[in-house]
Amino acid sequence: MICKLKIAIALTVVAMLALVPACSSDGCYDNTSAIPIVAFYRDGAAVKLTPLSVTGVGVPGDTLLIDSASTSSFHMPLNFNSKQVKWKLYYHDEDLTPDTITIDYDVVMNFVSRDCGAMYFFKITKCGYTNHVIDSIKVLDSLITNIDRTYLQVHIKHLESEEE
Repeated sequence: MICKLKIAIALTVVAMLALVPACSSDGCYDNTSAIPIVAFYRDGAAVKLTPLSVTGVGVPGDTLLIDSASTSSFHMPLNFNSKQVKWKLYYHDEDLTPDTITIDYDVVMNFVSRDCGAMYFFKITKCGYTNHVIDSIKVLDSLITNIDRTYLQVHIKHLESEEE
């Protein structure tokens, strides 16, 4: 009788231990943020803007994304409580008028998995910009997901100050 009780207790402990990993919430290894990368191009090749400052327009505290840094790309956060964001680009030359990029989008709720839960994706519906230094913007994929890659290519004009 005591032997059967020990076996029953041992089997119960083994069964409970087998169930513990199945209830773990550490199974989400996916990136859970949908933040598009914006990259700069000129004549079809990546280009680095030196220095560049990027600030949010109409957001609390006018968010500073880049502060006078040399960069060929940056992450452009979108707001799931809004349907539009605006970012202002300030260039190295004070004589250059800053450009503004305006992105209109729909928020798309996406169920990722049981462990990761749901997350917000964004569907770009319109992309506007001023063209002081920006020549054009190419949307590579209008559905912004949690895949960390370039979604927007900002094509830059040749500037008179660069020509010899």
